Amino acid sequence: MEVWRQALVENAKAVKVGGESYAVGSSIGLRIWTRSEMGNYKVYVALDAEKNEGWVWLPFDAGLSAEFVTIQNPTNSWKIVCERRTVDENFRNVYKATGSTIPLPENDRFMVMNAWYRQRLGIFDTKGEVPLEVNNSTGWLAMYHASRQHPNPAIRMSMFIATLSVFLGLVGVVEGVIALCR
Repeated sequence: MEVWRQALVENAKAVKVGGESYAVGSSIGLRIWTRSEMGNYKVYVALDAEKNEGWVWLPFDAGLSAEFVTIQNPTNSWKIVCERRTVDENFRNVYKATGSTIPLPENDRFMVMNAWYRQRLGIFDTKGEVPLEVNNSTGWLAMYHASRQHPNPAIRMSMFIATLSVFLGLVGVVEGVIALCR
């Protein structure tokens, strides 16, 4: 089911695609409608080589045009922000060739997700369909959240150190301004 939700975004530009208008980008305080994909998804286990990667694989969808997506489980309201990769024939062949996985469907709603993201969404069983809401996520805030929730501990630690250094830099600037004002 396709859901349109009202959202505040920054630097928005109207773009026409196939006769329909979409908002791209963002502008503080501008209220627009953004596309949200809500539905039941079959969640497949990621390949072993991708267990520490910060992305999920989704079939092609023209409405999901951003590099990052927010995925929310409406049953418990848990959500993640991660990079979105598009499933193509090459990925299908690699996924099938491992021998330990089942073939991906051609037309159904599905996503390929590692255990880290499945646990953060509260998905503990990959045998049935799970209700999920998938939204575009753009801008530096999306990158920040994706890095903060990344399965690789080195990336999470780097983001923590970067955030701490920005905070300490701001404290230094404030102390410098206070010292100059005295």
